[in-house]
Amino acid sequence: MSTVLLKARPTESQLADRLVAPVPDGIELYLDRLDLIGDRWLETIASRIRSLRLPPSFIWIVEAPIRTLGEQFFDLTNDDADHRETIARVMAVGAAIGAVAANIHVVCPTLD
Repeated sequence: MSTVLLKARPTESQLADRLVAPVPDGIELYLDRLDLIGDRWLETIASRIRSLRLPPSFIWIVEAPIRTLGEQFFDLTNDDADHRETIARVMAVGAAIGAVAANIHVVCPTLD
């Protein structure tokens, strides 16, 4: 049996669009850096997810942004505070919504 996962940002409009019948088996929740900043970023995302009526078998995967909180392209070889905090926030969202996995970008785009 195959699993159907759609991709969405944690915005009300994208979540509503992706959850129109037939409801997919899950969503890969793309977390843009803009979703991970502000005073109540985690509560905003978590409350949107909690308000949804989903089957118990629904799957969440969180996807890290391509840019860090500090607007750098995400790069696994950069072990600085900005990269660590970006990943920590992605993991916090994953834990809050019960994600089964996280997807991170291992190829860093360049302007060259």
